Amino acid sequence: MQSKIDDFASVLPAGFEFPSRYTLSRFLEGYFNGFHEHVPFLHVPTLSVSALAPELLLTLVAIGAQYRFEAHRGNGLWYAARAVAIEQGMRRNSAMVAEIVSPPLTCGSESAGLSPPSTGRSLGEGGAVNGNVNGNGHGMERVGSEAQDGENFSNSHTARLETIQALFLLVAVGTWAPRVLLRESLTLRSWLAQLVQESGLTNPSTSHPSLTWEEWARIESEKRTKFLVYCFFNLHCIAYDMPPPLSSTSIHMSLPQTAREWKATSAREWAEIRTAHPPVEIPFLAALARLFDPPSSPPADLPPPLAPTSAMGNYILITALIQQIFLLRQTTAISHPHLPPHTLPASHLASLSHALKNWQASWERTPESSLDPTTPAGPVAFNSTALLRLAYIRLHSDLAPNPYLALRDPIMIAKAWAGQGGVGRGEGVARAVQQAVLALGVPIRIGIAFVARTQTFGWSIQHSLCNVECAILLCKWLETISLTPHSLTPDER
Repeated sequence: MQSKIDDFASVLPAGFEFPSRYTLSRFLEGYFNGFHEHVPFLHVPTLSVSALAPELLLTLVAIGAQYRFEAHRGNGLWYAARAVAIEQGMRRNSAMVAEIVSPPLTCGSESAGLSPPSTGRSLGEGGAVNGNVNGNGHGMERVGSEAQDGENFSNSHTARLETIQALFLLVAVGTWAPRVLLRESLTLRSWLAQLVQESGLTNPSTSHPSLTWEEWARIESEKRTKFLVYCFFNLHCIAYDMPPPLSSTSIHMSLPQTAREWKATSAREWAEIRTAHPPVEIPFLAALARLFDPPSSPPADLPPPLAPTSAMGNYILITALIQQIFLLRQTTAISHPHLPPHTLPASHLASLSHALKNWQASWERTPESSLDPTTPAGPVAFNSTALLRLAYIRLHSDLAPNPYLALRDPIMIAKAWAGQGGVGRGEGVARAVQQAVLALGVPIRIGIAFVARTQTFGWSIQHSLCNVECAILLCKWLETISLTPHSLTPDER
């Protein structure tokens, strides 16, 4: 591992030191026992840490340091991982540029004086450049099975995917980091979106009987990676009012399989699970559209409406609904200028309310769903409930996103929320308030101080974002109620 990092010594931050073996072990444990459960795209049973791309390894270690309460070391490792990821991209790009600008070799001879020095390059399948040349004069490392058949490790499909995974984690953890890290992580968004699109937003079937466990794990890991990138872009819509770089309609993959199958620790256990519970391929777009359809008219080629999916599938679908709400709010201000600010037409409200109810019914029917983040299936289902609350708030209330969250200035953030007008009244707002009360009731019942000090691993940032928006909505609603002369409606009671 050290030798891989040393290959990027020229771009690493000044004074960077690779962690010792004990420190590395401690930080990796921090990642896999903490953040990994919230974004389960690495298949731990088949994972070899020593074979990971250096940028991905450094990113895992950086996040693990945060989970071991060593933020200063985590921040330094974050910058090191970012530098290596950018350098990897530059080397691959330089190799591709060299391929298109180098004069072709003539048959039987090399054009003297014009041909570049022999580099052992070849144009691999799909146009990938193979060999050991890059724009910085460093050799591209060849490791393990990825080096067979003359393929360059650093430009193989697996290596490119690991760069995507590293960038995703850099963006994800930077999203909630101090201001300077947030700003730099957001600059990686467009590159990350481009790499995901270039890699493809389709996937082979994972239900084919001839698939081996290892093959299935690679396909499922890649699928989960791309879906989680899409989900985090949608979270940026909520937190920072930023348009998503990946649209729902661009994704042509099936939803991930169950946590039971994903967490199988051996090929035998995996095969037994698939025999007992045959996998069902549910296309993402079809599942999303199904949430808007009346339950009495299921498509002929799909399971019955609202058939149980995986916890990860439900998580993806609720973020897709959040994207839909965000985009509708962006366009309604232009297409319906007569409506009050941050208000949706009644037809859109009815359609999305129906979709949210259907999603909630699907969540309740999913065997993996639980409000306990410590279940074997992990905290993903629990995190989805926070996003459901946020979806209701963004759909039915006219609270605008806080433009100062990215500045990390609590005074300006508080003033911005205090300066917003009160919320309206009605059935939809009452439903959003009900969701806010349910969300806030959990930490209040357990104890806010207790949650803040002990629930670092089980509660995700989605819950923090949800709880603060729920508190603001409830506060504004109570202000409106106190100033309104007429009595409470049945929904408000």
